[in-house]
Amino acid sequence: MVASSGGIVILINAEAEWQVALGFYRVKNIDPGPYASFKQSIGATDRIQQVVFVYGGSGKIAAASASQFAIDHWNPNLLVNVGTCGGFEGDVIEGEVILAERTSVYDICERSGGQQNMERRFTTDTKLPWQIPPYPKNTKPGIIVSADRDLDPAEIPGLRERYGAIAADWESASVAYVVQTVNKVDCLILRAVSDVVGHAGSPIYGSNIVFEDRVRRVMPPLLEALPDWLRMAGYRWLE
Repeated sequence: MVASSGGIVILINAEAEWQVALGFYRVKNIDPGPYASFKQSIGATDRIQQVVFVYGGSGKIAAASASQFAIDHWNPNLLVNVGTCGGFEGDVIEGEVILAERTSVYDICERSGGQQNMERRFTTDTKLPWQIPPYPKNTKPGIIVSADRDLDPAEIPGLRERYGAIAADWESASVAYVVQTVNKVDCLILRAVSDVVGHAGSPIYGSNIVFEDRVRRVMPPLLEALPDWLRMAGYRWLE
């Protein structure tokens, strides 16, 4: 399955998020490929209503690999990464959608003196010119940081101070780096807050069942809002 140049790819990372998308769109035909995918009309405009959904897998490595595959295979003008994240207590509420204006990798540990340079290298400003309020309902713009691990509550004050972050996940920073920094393709990252992490941790810690329940709760409204985001984008360069 190869889409025409100038299309839109929607990348989903976690298995639970992918399952919600399959159910939401009542998908019957999946292209297994190296990365599972399906085509879907989501009712944005005549020019961009057909998009490709791709399942990339969890973590920075899988997300980066899937992002590059999607660009090489479908040659999109826009790659949208949708999924969930952990929000910082006091900054966000459950169900809010974080529009990433910047992403950074926060689990880099460079002991030879190049820490700041490495952090800057993997920081991506993802705000696009058309991202101007009013946004679709329940959206909060902000900075997302990524690591290959769940958020440690003790790290939240430092992440606020160092990065200005309001949420964390496993993939956004690697997706943004590959898509926008390396390939110069526009990248829209939308992450619904599945859990709010405070000093006592998160309700999902220690329970995959709770996590999956939260994903089933917060992902459908995000998918429902996708046509609004694509209408906002306009994609005048496709005309």
